[in-house]
Amino acid sequence: MFLDVALEAAQAAGQVILAALERPVEVQSKGLRNYVTDVDLKAEQAILEVLERRCPEHDVLTEESPPEARSSRYRWVIDPIDGTLNFSRGHPCFSVSVALTLDDTS
Repeated sequence: MFLDVALEAAQAAGQVILAALERPVEVQSKGLRNYVTDVDLKAEQAILEVLERRCPEHDVLTEESPPEARSSRYRWVIDPIDGTLNFSRGHPCFSVSVALTLDDTS
C-alpha cells in the first residue's frame, strides 16, 4: 500500500514538472548553492495533496515547507525536485524523491 502511495505522489509531482519543462522557471536562492523554483513549490504541493488524502495521519518532512508534526510512527521525506539547479538550467539530471521512514528518531 505505501509503495502505491509513494508512486502516486511521485507521479503527481512528475506531471507538474513535465508541464513546466518548456517554459522559463522562477529561481530563488535559499543560500549558497541552494535554490528553489516555482515548480519545486507546485510539485511539492502535488505530493502533499496525495499524502494528505492517502495517509493523513503521517508526518511529512519536505525540503520547501515547515514540518507539521502529527506524532506518527511514519514520516514521509520528500524533495520535489532533487537536482533543482540542473532542472532550472534545463539539464535533464534531476528526480522526484519520496521516501517513508518508520520509527525514525533523528
